[in-house]
Amino acid sequence: MSYALSSLELSAKITARGQRIFVSNAFLSQKSKLEAGDKLRLEFDRKRKAITLVKDDNGTLSVTKSGNRFVVDVHNKTIMQVLGSAIKRVNIFFYFNKLIIRPTQAGLKAYQRILAAKRRMANGEPLLMGETCSGIGALGNAIASGFERVGQSFRLAFANEMDLQAMEAATRSATMDDDTMLLNCSMEQIPFEDLPQVDALVAGLSCKGASRQARTGKDKSISFPELHHEAGYLAGPFIHLAMTVNPLIIVLENVAEYLDTASAEIMRQTFSRLGYECHEDVFCADEYGSLEARKRMAMIFTTVGMPFDIKAVLGHKRGVEHTMEDFIQHDDESISPLPTMDVTSIQTEEDMAATKAARSGWYPIHMLQAREVKKKEQGKGHRACIIDPTDTRISTITASYGKGVRLDESVVQSPCGQWVRLMTPREHARIKGIDVNIIADTGKTIAHRLLGNSVCTSVWEAIGETLGNACEFLRPKVDIAVQF
Repeated sequence: MSYALSSLELSAKITARGQRIFVSNAFLSQKSKLEAGDKLRLEFDRKRKAITLVKDDNGTLSVTKSGNRFVVDVHNKTIMQVLGSAIKRVNIFFYFNKLIIRPTQAGLKAYQRILAAKRRMANGEPLLMGETCSGIGALGNAIASGFERVGQSFRLAFANEMDLQAMEAATRSATMDDDTMLLNCSMEQIPFEDLPQVDALVAGLSCKGASRQARTGKDKSISFPELHHEAGYLAGPFIHLAMTVNPLIIVLENVAEYLDTASAEIMRQTFSRLGYECHEDVFCADEYGSLEARKRMAMIFTTVGMPFDIKAVLGHKRGVEHTMEDFIQHDDESISPLPTMDVTSIQTEEDMAATKAARSGWYPIHMLQAREVKKKEQGKGHRACIIDPTDTRISTITASYGKGVRLDESVVQSPCGQWVRLMTPREHARIKGIDVNIIADTGKTIAHRLLGNSVCTSVWEAIGETLGNACEFLRPKVDIAVQF
């Protein structure tokens, strides 16, 4: 059976006769074969949110004519009861001798996700979260922790991550339980039909194409991020994932440069058409209590009508409350004892290689400083990043950290001040605000890679708390007043 489809906005005015749907369309005669004077019977289906108008000689509604067009004017108190007060736009399907009025898919999906969240909150159940490109789960954990501050818990329904080592570490995170679905595959390979509807979809999409390093490093031939062979395609399957699980809230984390990509713009436009509002800003973690000056953007999509203002996150700014000394653990059993030899006897890399210190993880501080001088003489701007115990701010710790003592990596001084070492994974995790147990059984280099690809949790906990406050409109005592 063929049909045509048109979109129509309901009358904003609600009278004593109810809400109004005014259909004036050529398809009334072309497809439905309805003529002036035909009678229509109204059938209401609250479960499907559908209003059906069937040609029936005993019907109560008449088809009229206005100029050269045929008109059906549905003015009925039951419309709002069937469609819901939140529905503003509808689709009209034209069949032979029949019309079907239903909410637009964007409006229906938005209504469904609001009702699902309201139902869970009314029943005292945790909201459901899905996470993709989840890494070790720190982003999802931080968002959930922010919600918990306002009394709302989350359960992780599914987590998707390509990196098996990251997923193994994530199984020790707080939001995972025995029912969490683990999807160790690339995003486009997810069995979408098996996923549940969730209230929040969280993603730390790969920044390999959008990062500054991608433009200046070995992949600098990339003219735009979407050409990156590993990360350039992710916007497509992510939108498909979001449409499948229909979340109330979508949270994206990435490098600040991601805001200027085609992928970001495609998501802005697509999600806007699906009943979301876009909120975005760039946050620096050291403005929210973290030692690490990690600068990242947040793109947050909330269902239209949610009273969320991303600027409210700024109210959570606070000065750094710790110094590096609070995180240094020289008594950690994973740290080798300080070399007992005379550090001044080591003057060259060959000298260093011949000592036990080379295998202990300690490096002479005077040699690192000498390397800095040499680099400057070569016209290179490298400097030795030696952490002072009193420091309240350190540079970003990247995924490549831990592969060797380099000039541009933050290193920790020994108590005697003559030796330096890389920070341990436990120190790295604590600086980021991540539970050290997540990486407890992971090798050093891998642990630093997983942590370097993760987030500083303080910012995202603040975002989660702000979102949690915005969700108060879902409490049972509050009516849904959102219109789609």
